[in-house]
Amino acid sequence: MKNMFIKILCISVLSMFLISCYSTTDLVFKPEINFRSPKLDFTKVQAIATMPVNCYSDEIPEISQLINDGLPSELKRSQMAWNVISYDNVLRTVNDKGLGRGYQNYVADLNTYVSAAGATPNFTAETQIFFEQLKNEMNLEAILFTSYGFIEQTVMVKRLLADQPVVRKTLSVTVILYEISSKRTWWIARLTLRGSDDYSNSELARKVIEGIANNFGKGELRQL
Repeated sequence: MKNMFIKILCISVLSMFLISCYSTTDLVFKPEINFRSPKLDFTKVQAIATMPVNCYSDEIPEISQLINDGLPSELKRSQMAWNVISYDNVLRTVNDKGLGRGYQNYVADLNTYVSAAGATPNFTAETQIFFEQLKNEMNLEAILFTSYGFIEQTVMVKRLLADQPVVRKTLSVTVILYEISSKRTWWIARLTLRGSDDYSNSELARKVIEGIANNFGKGELRQL
């Protein structure tokens, strides 16, 4: 009986290890929300700007930085159609060209959006002017803005011998592509991943970014 118990224990541990490796390394996850407007016309866009990430929960600087740096890089790697301008270049232009007031208006509008249960942003006239200025200064046609929420909590999980505390992490990222001239949202994707404490924050962020970039521009044809 003792040998049988040891064999079962070893098989269980090995299975959990293999499942963990497969899920964190090999799978590319699809967004649970992935809409594409029929107005989306790839021929009209040559360059997009990725705006600095916005957080609608308690901000985790590490995750904000991971998404800010990782999303443009992954989009550049996964597609060749559009020039993807990183957030630091956007902020440099905002500072150099004196567009700080317009940028503040944009952030205020985006904060209203993320608190409205996922509603499509309704940008004010001041923000629209800022978008036009950014378009002219940076020679781009669309912007990509990103919001995320992160929850980390400790829960008790039944193990073989006793309940043990496990840290559960949930990262939800929403990305929206907005075409400046038409003033329309062309594409929305949201991907939520949950992992235990064996997921590092960087691994969790990487898998979310990879899943979103892999589905960039795809989705159900729908008027938004």
